[in-house]
Amino acid sequence: MVQKERIFYWDVIKAFAIFLVVYGHCLQYLQVDTEKCWSSCTSGFIYSFHMPLFMMVSGYFARGIYTKSFADNLKHKTLQILLPSISTYIVVGFMLIYMRHEQWGYGLVKLGMNCFTSFWFLKALYILYVVGIVFTWIYRKSKYMALVWGISLFILLRDDVEFVHCMSMLPFFLTGMLLYKLEKRFWENKFKIAFVSAFVCAILCWRYDIVDYNMYMHPFHFDIPSIYLFVIRTLIGIFASLLCIILIRLICDRLGDIGLVRAFAKVGTMTLGIYVFHREIVLLSNRFAARIESLNIFGDSDMGELFYEYGICLTATLLFMAISILIILILRKNKYSRLIFLGEK
Repeated sequence: MVQKERIFYWDVIKAFAIFLVVYGHCLQYLQVDTEKCWSSCTSGFIYSFHMPLFMMVSGYFARGIYTKSFADNLKHKTLQILLPSISTYIVVGFMLIYMRHEQWGYGLVKLGMNCFTSFWFLKALYILYVVGIVFTWIYRKSKYMALVWGISLFILLRDDVEFVHCMSMLPFFLTGMLLYKLEKRFWENKFKIAFVSAFVCAILCWRYDIVDYNMYMHPFHFDIPSIYLFVIRTLIGIFASLLCIILIRLICDRLGDIGLVRAFAKVGTMTLGIYVFHREIVLLSNRFAARIESLNIFGDSDMGELFYEYGICLTATLLFMAISILIILILRKNKYSRLIFLGEK
């Protein structure tokens, strides 16, 4: 019974995280000037912790690193994470070349060049899984060799793997793994942790600026300004995610297994598929950004900004999630499409 309850509220957490991801992309790409989102308070709130929350959840469920063999772990994560991120990107990429009426030569070159950074979160997650698998395998043989290998990898490869924000996401993945190990103590002290998390976030957010602390504009480097931004960004991401996890658990415990919560939890089982499909839908919709902006009856005003964020983008978020879920349900009907595009056996 406890196991089912734990899975239930974690699925709700994942659903909330993917909702924020889709919402954040809509805020950015459903307008002609995509850079305007970085000055938005709503975008600032979402981007401060939505990917850290996703990575922390991933770290929590990385328990297979401890229990499975090296080969089984590597095979499982390659099929579950890497395969869908590449196959979906290529198939949708071909469709977009055709729909955009691009020259095939130019389109294929661009498709190949962007393959390594497409769906950056899945690429980062896969790399962190592989690092964790190798580290655990070495650790079982020699603790000291594992420590030396980990430090060497951190120092030597930091710039090479940061192109998919691996270093920026590493603290959250490790926090998730630690949360799994200390789960009982975490929930025993949930109110204290929630209070501390809220207090720390309130203090740090006073200094938070989405432009300054955005990991897309300021990737991890070993210099004083970058480390300062990295520390602030990491602390906000960790404490905001912990607060979010606790609040959602308390809400789920209070509401129980009602229809709306159950439906939200169901969405949480489709996060990988929603992530890969919604992104292409949003980017395709960017071609019609001018038409979408014309729907804003309040124009370029404060009320227009609110209508864009909480009217147009919120509606588009629900629509794009619904389309993605429909695609997932169709793909799940065939075992081959389920494996290739969703990483599910």
